[in-house]
Amino acid sequence: MDLILGLQFDPINFRISLVINSRLAKISLPEEECASIMRRWANYLIDTKELKQAIHVLLTLGDFFEVLVLLYKNSSFETAALFNCALPDILKEQVQKGKKKFCMQPENR
Repeated sequence: MDLILGLQFDPINFRISLVINSRLAKISLPEEECASIMRRWANYLIDTKELKQAIHVLLTLGDFFEVLVLLYKNSSFETAALFNCALPDILKEQVQKGKKKFCMQPENR
């Protein structure tokens, strides 16, 4: 455990806090603020090399370009190819459902 400013840092409690905060954000915040919190969580997961979990969060956000990038980083080439083939149908379905907000380009970090 690291000691930061006299406080112990517990990575398990930090992760639990991120999960709880993201779920609270989904039910209580406007869409833009919720997406911001979810993106920060995804970035944290990417930074800690938890790519599979980050992919799940990014799918929730509709950031399909970043999902493809992470699939390739994770050497999941077959899954990336299949996802890339399915992407036109996914986008068509989202448009039909009226979901206008989804990311297609990576966000600058």
